[in-house]
Amino acid sequence: MSPVAAVAIGVIGLVIFFAYFFVVKIIAYASAAVLYPHVVFRILLPFMIFTIIAWLIYASVLIKPFGNTGYYLNLLQQFFTTHGLFIGICTLVIGLTITYPVPKGVICNPSLLRSNLNFLVIAVAVFFAVVFLFYIVNKIKQPGFDAKYKNYKSLDALPSSANNQIIRLIESSQYKYMEQPYLLPNANQVIIISNHSSNNKQKPVQTIYRLNKDGDVIDKIEDQELTNDDFYPLIYNGGLLTNYNGKEVITWIFNGDRDRKNKNNVQLQDNWVIDSMEEDSSLKMVYFEKNSEFYCRNSDAIRYNGIMYYELKSNNELLLLKLNTAYTEGDLYEDCQERQMDYYRSDKLNFSLLRVNQHEFYIIKHRKEMR
Repeated sequence: MSPVAAVAIGVIGLVIFFAYFFVVKIIAYASAAVLYPHVVFRILLPFMIFTIIAWLIYASVLIKPFGNTGYYLNLLQQFFTTHGLFIGICTLVIGLTITYPVPKGVICNPSLLRSNLNFLVIAVAVFFAVVFLFYIVNKIKQPGFDAKYKNYKSLDALPSSANNQIIRLIESSQYKYMEQPYLLPNANQVIIISNHSSNNKQKPVQTIYRLNKDGDVIDKIEDQELTNDDFYPLIYNGGLLTNYNGKEVITWIFNGDRDRKNKNNVQLQDNWVIDSMEEDSSLKMVYFEKNSEFYCRNSDAIRYNGIMYYELKSNNELLLLKLNTAYTEGDLYEDCQERQMDYYRSDKLNFSLLRVNQHEFYIIKHRKEMR
């Protein structure tokens, strides 16, 4: 930095300092009739006034409807550690500037002291009242939270128990969707299909997974392994894989054969049976804890995001599970997507399945000693 620039910055700094000093002294002189001449009041009274004003602005802008009190307390803490701290430093400096050096002949007025004390008490009460008012207005009304729900475990944490082990099996991308699983009853195998997003009734297949009776992925196939310019896209049709014209089929799901064959030349075998696994009613949502309002492009109604609590009877045990969010941001068309959870089981299998929001599959493996 050049000497000229340094001198210029110094001069500007001195000008600002003296301007600040004289402005504060003028304010002190103007407020002498209403502000008791003691440093404590000269700091605390401006601090409370500015804090109330700042909180009203802060709360009006940032606080949205909420369900969890911890969210509100966290915002209050952030306010004090940022804005409150800044106001405290500023009022401390201003109060010290007003007080020192102490002018001669200052008369202490007992009635002014009482009025300042009363004002300070009222200001503190007003601040707490405003904080409580914003809490009451924005707190979402819902049934009381039972302490037992604290024992429910997040599915994302993959909780395990004495009889069951939960494992994340398959997760698809945002614009890929998992169909409900299929059962090959004659082979004790499960087929899971991941589809590309599409408006067509028959969704293009992306990936197919084959699971054995213990829930292990023993084989999988991608659409690009079976398709080309003459055979595209890959479509699932009653256990057979084909394309939109349906003239050629692939029997991989039934026998592992990846070759395309003319549909008229394929002899369907008696043991080629595939069933859709129906959703089991053992999974029940028992409580929904609303945390915040959630707005959707495809709906004018106000919805609530929050935590969904489930109970699931599996392998002679009651599993206590929860999903931490009820809605995702949106799908391909920016419509809200509720995170629904489905449960599938079969007596032929040593495991059961949870499907979340058609994007994820979790497997619940039954521990061997319980079989």
